[in-house]
Amino acid sequence: THPAHPLAWTNRSRRIAAADLIRDAFIADPSLLTARRLELLHEALFDCSAAVREAMIVTLAFLGRTESLPLLHNLKALESSGNVMSRYLEEAVSVIEGRLRFEDAKLLKKWKRSSDGV
Repeated sequence: THPAHPLAWTNRSRRIAAADLIRDAFIADPSLLTARRLELLHEALFDCSAAVREAMIVTLAFLGRTESLPLLHNLKALESSGNVMSRYLEEAVSVIEGRLRFEDAKLLKKWKRSSDGV
């Protein structure tokens, strides 16, 4: 085994934990967003871990920045149509485009359940 490899379980679990902390931090205080941080969120959107991608989708939907739309569409094109991640991406796009309130999106409900330990 190669414990330093980015896909090794210990590193993957750190990336997932970091993504959850990042999501929670931006939801608690959106003013933390800078251009560079948005760029990093966009990069993390294409992480090999579905859990990291999901946290970034929730974060970007909450932040509601239209410059995230092309990246969300690009990721959706890579996902299998109809899978869970594809549905989260559809919701995120709907939230950013103003067709759905973040509070009404299923992704928020799932995020609240997981952050509440349910």
